[in-house]
Amino acid sequence: MTDVTNYVGSKTQTRSFVYSSLGRLVSATNPELDCAVAYLYYPNGALRRKSGCGPSIDYKVDGLSRVTKKDYSGAAVATPGARFCYDGRK
Repeated sequence: MTDVTNYVGSKTQTRSFVYSSLGRLVSATNPELDCAVAYLYYPNGALRRKSGCGPSIDYKVDGLSRVTKKDYSGAAVATPGARFCYDGRK
């Protein structure tokens, strides 16, 4: 775990970062929003899901770990998903 503390006047804000044994960011706290973000990964190390502090984002990747699709869920306002292609492939 890594903590970063910021002192603003008499107020203290601490950000905390938790990493897995593989060095991947697993969670991060945001003192301004009073919430935490969690990160999940595919076995190959590519980011699979980011959740907390807003909409959750699910990532699909290709065989080279490039993002091919992002889907949003849980947001108060619907956010359309996005598709990505590489080398002219759809």
